[in-house]
Amino acid sequence: MTDEPSKVNWPTKTVGWIGEAGRVGRALAPAADLLRSVGWGAYRRQRRFDSMAGAWTSRVRRQVYRSIWEDAAAAAGADCQELSGDFLLISLDGRQTVVWYHTVMLDFGLSLQLAADKVAVHVLLEQMGLPMATHMEVDAGNRSAACAFVSSVGAPCVVKPARSTSGGEGVTCGVVSPAEVERARVWARRWDSHLLIERQAQGDEYRLLFLDGELLDVVRRRPPEVVGDGQSPIGELIATENRRREESGGRLGTSYLHVDLDCLLTLDRAGLSLASVPAQGQIVRVKTAVNQNGAAQNETVSPDAIGPALIADAAAAARAVDLRFAGVEVMTPDPSRSLAEAGGLVVEVNGTPGLQYHYLVAEPEKATRVARPVLTALLDTKRTRLFRESNYR
Repeated sequence: MTDEPSKVNWPTKTVGWIGEAGRVGRALAPAADLLRSVGWGAYRRQRRFDSMAGAWTSRVRRQVYRSIWEDAAAAAGADCQELSGDFLLISLDGRQTVVWYHTVMLDFGLSLQLAADKVAVHVLLEQMGLPMATHMEVDAGNRSAACAFVSSVGAPCVVKPARSTSGGEGVTCGVVSPAEVERARVWARRWDSHLLIERQAQGDEYRLLFLDGELLDVVRRRPPEVVGDGQSPIGELIATENRRREESGGRLGTSYLHVDLDCLLTLDRAGLSLASVPAQGQIVRVKTAVNQNGAAQNETVSPDAIGPALIADAAAAARAVDLRFAGVEVMTPDPSRSLAEAGGLVVEVNGTPGLQYHYLVAEPEKATRVARPVLTALLDTKRTRLFRESNYR
């Protein structure tokens, strides 16, 4: 790949210039890129789903997490009371704790803020000697530096916001050309003024959930997929999948599938587009990033199927960020070996790990009810400071 931004065509350059026009431009540039890529009909359909996604996601996540914590409270014999703002007060024998979705009272606020800084986490993990992707932090306005880094890697890269709680928005995988760098820069810049560019890892993604060094659960996560019916184009199949998730009340997934740059590039690499009509029963991967996958793409994995060396690597990653409760995401072609031996990498350390991924799996009867041991720790005065517990006792 050449690192010359001058090789980018004029439509892509125009989108980049829109992104330079302040806050409004940063919001408009991804929309402009989507419109010129898919046409007015597909763009309008996606904007319609986007307009509904926020309210639907909030409603569904509220239902899912209320169910998760009510189950944990019932198992502990505790009372679960809803407060304002979706906070839940859980009480047992005079002990109390507060939870808010997947946020719990286990780690310090500064530790959680540190975990959200992807660049800082990279530094900490490297100090622990854990395998990390070749990476670079770059100002989102620096086209030349971004292109030069991707060129030097000589392999597909991931472009993402460096410091953002966007929930996976703005992440583009498989970036190789100057035009793709420019477009990925525009999509990520909406969420942060700095980008993190990494060499893309190979293998399957595994999510290991830890509490005080103990492994609670492992989930293998695949990218989002749709299944062809022999008649509908991929754009309509994505819309159908979104309706299925909505009608399921969250059982099939708690986020909408958004048509973004990662989706467009994933389809293009497979020789497809939103207008392509897959055959009956054909499974089509519609994104490379796993963030918006559904329950069908999440698989509960027995810890016995994970090698002790990989578990030790993931536990070390949680310790590196000084987190009691952490979701460690790794990519590896062989989970029976250490990351270094298998050529795997630590992808992310999450200080507020989503619990829904462990409940919303392809085989719900095999799901690990991870909130139960978490609540046990939250209500244990020897392990955790309780809600409204005095510091002066």
